[in-house]
Amino acid sequence: MNKFIKFILYAIVAILLLGGIAWFAFLNVPKASSQGKTAEFTVPATELFQAFEADETASNAKYIGKIIDVSGTIEEITTDEQGAPVVLLAGGGDFGGVLCTLESSQAEKIKSKNFGDQITIKGVCTGMLMEVVVNKGVIVE
Repeated sequence: MNKFIKFILYAIVAILLLGGIAWFAFLNVPKASSQGKTAEFTVPATELFQAFEADETASNAKYIGKIIDVSGTIEEITTDEQGAPVVLLAGGGDFGGVLCTLESSQAEKIKSKNFGDQITIKGVCTGMLMEVVVNKGVIVE
């Protein structure tokens, strides 16, 4: 019985050790960035928003998971819970637009932009909630 208990204890320690190593590796994997990648689509924010508003299913199939360059007029600049800059581009209607969450490295670049400025952001389209959502954005100059 004593050997069996030792075996179980060693197995538990091994599992915990391997789990800890896997968790550490998962947390330290570099985050994917759209910087340095080629955009599959270049589209004005108004056109992108109208495409999703007209046929969300077709737009999901076309744009979700794709890197896009979206350009438009800045309506709002805020930050999210993690402190990353968030830019709302005008969508051409009274409600909605394109919500672009920028990478943290873009915080200094966005400070030079103002409401009403034209901007182009490259990022990954993730679909539409109230606005069309673009994540991992970088400012294209």
